[in-house]
Amino acid sequence: MVSRVVVPLDGSILSETVLPYARQLAVGLKARVLLLRVVEPSPQETQKHLTAESLAKSSAAARAEAEQYLQKVEQYLKGANCSTTTKVVQGVPAVEIIGEADGTPDSVIAMSTHGKSGLARWLIGSVADKVLHYAASPVLLIRPKPHSPIAEPALKAIVVPLDGSTVAEEVFPHVVALAKAMNLAVHLARITPSVTDYYKWTVPNSVPVDYTEIMKEVDADAEAYLAATAARLAKQGVKSVQSHSGHGDAASAIIDLVSETPDSFVAMTTRGRSGMARALLGSVADRVVRHCGEPVFLVRPA
Repeated sequence: MVSRVVVPLDGSILSETVLPYARQLAVGLKARVLLLRVVEPSPQETQKHLTAESLAKSSAAARAEAEQYLQKVEQYLKGANCSTTTKVVQGVPAVEIIGEADGTPDSVIAMSTHGKSGLARWLIGSVADKVLHYAASPVLLIRPKPHSPIAEPALKAIVVPLDGSTVAEEVFPHVVALAKAMNLAVHLARITPSVTDYYKWTVPNSVPVDYTEIMKEVDADAEAYLAATAARLAKQGVKSVQSHSGHGDAASAIIDLVSETPDSFVAMTTRGRSGMARALLGSVADRVVRHCGEPVFLVRPA
């Protein structure tokens, strides 16, 4: 399913935190890696005060520096027998990254949520945010951890949030391919509203409803759905499938499950029951991306 991993780098240590994951992904899927460096043009205000010759020399120097940098990074990946190429382009980073990935079928973008702009606990870096919102290709996002060295990942499990919709299930082809190629366990998660949530949504002064009976039906449906889904994945060759159900806030429950599952990452679609909007992430996916401490593999529904 994935034949190429596009890895955007800006020369910073933060952007390089994705490299061990990209390497493991490429080796497991037998995919080739493209290391991409986007050189931004000089600001227009600067261009006004420089000659054409000076601008050309500046641009050439920036490209040479970028190519030299990528060649060094390439050595790291070649040590794991990755098929690796490098590419330097000039332009707007998010635009060039999306164009490169979406222009070649079966590509996945693997990148850090932050680069040169640094870290902010409540925000994604602007480039990653734009790529996440507008790229048609799947995106693997890695959130850098401040003051920690780049560690070799030992990915062993995928947590797959589901809401019962066919849209959420569009992540399955990628999950099956990843699980089989990398020998990963799959943890299916179905989180439904709690009794408190149901009462919270009740219109004031309406006829009282005993939601405990409704909850029993909801739980039974969730368990049946998870069992049927696990059986489907097993038939497709996934060796280990576990199911998890719960109540309450979906994003929080997913983040908790990932933190409790050693060496795991999340794989989910960007939209679920609430439908799709090209410029917006689903609220659950958005919160998982922003607050989960482990990698998140996101697939935009067709």
